[in-house]
Amino acid sequence: MDIVTYKLKQFSEINLNDPFFDSLKKSYPEFIDWWNKKCANDIRARMVCYNKDKIVGFLHLKIENFSEYQENCNFTNTNNCIKISTFKIQSTNKRLGERFLKEIFDYAFEKNIKNLYVTIFENAETNGLIKLLKDYGFKQYDKIKDNGELVFIKEISYNINNSIKQNYPICFFPNKQQRYFWLPIYDSFHNKLFGIDANSKRLDHGRYEDIASTYSIEKIYISKVSKEKILEIKPGDILVIYRIGKDGTTKGYTSIVSWYCILQKWDELKCNTYEEFLKNVSNRTAFSEKELKRMFDFFRENKNKKPIIVSFLFVKNLSNNGRYPILNQLRNIGIIPQNEGPRPFDEIKLKTLKK
Repeated sequence: MDIVTYKLKQFSEINLNDPFFDSLKKSYPEFIDWWNKKCANDIRARMVCYNKDKIVGFLHLKIENFSEYQENCNFTNTNNCIKISTFKIQSTNKRLGERFLKEIFDYAFEKNIKNLYVTIFENAETNGLIKLLKDYGFKQYDKIKDNGELVFIKEISYNINNSIKQNYPICFFPNKQQRYFWLPIYDSFHNKLFGIDANSKRLDHGRYEDIASTYSIEKIYISKVSKEKILEIKPGDILVIYRIGKDGTTKGYTSIVSWYCILQKWDELKCNTYEEFLKNVSNRTAFSEKELKRMFDFFRENKNKKPIIVSFLFVKNLSNNGRYPILNQLRNIGIIPQNEGPRPFDEIKLKTLKK
């Protein structure tokens, strides 16, 4: 399945007769009138995903003030909020739901808004979406709308009782010591995880390789480092992603620091069967199923060489007006010794890259 994503596409350019919208028309009698008003006012949808000419994902966001949202929910403040007006995806096995959530969180940071809410009818079609929202910290509001819709809210702030994923996209925690570690990734694998053009120091935000790992917030890194090497790294620590430049290039200029991420957990491989292993890492790693099968067979035959499975959430890129720190700059400011490069899970002593 080849997915093409458009951002900020006008409602008038989207085919309302696509079968994708049938369930929305059925659930919301006013949907067509609502749509036509958006067309008349030249409103743009936040994101639309197509498989060939068929829609498989649609996201629309709206900023509301207190007087607009108070009938549906309340937050611990009366600031503006983002209403997730429409969030629908078809099953594609591509983790589009996580891609949409990342877009929502990025938009919230862009607009400096910390309150989010969405209303959903609970049914077989929406159960997966509701689970995804809960996983990322949305909580069911105690009020149900008159039409039977559930209301889910999220305030983007740190809660000590939440998991790392529930606190996402917050990744710097108050009153908690977090350390910083390098995670170097070869360019070809890096592009499959983050969708970055390997031949440029710029991130291409409009292009994603058509694999699930580029869409997912949660990503899996499979490492051959020893357990002793990673023992000191704790959940909540920051992983700074270093993309190793393409072979045959001058690495001092083509190797870049691209993202910072937050560690969820790590563990040694403990799966007894390939099916169990695949279930734990599938769609979140840069490896194909064939590569994963060869990897699993190798480690099963070499039981003294257990891989480390690292789970992390990607948070933010480290660009400066579209440009990214290169290896030579890291050397020049003393973060990396001359003639060397970052090594897997080495601690970063300087906090220069935090922001």
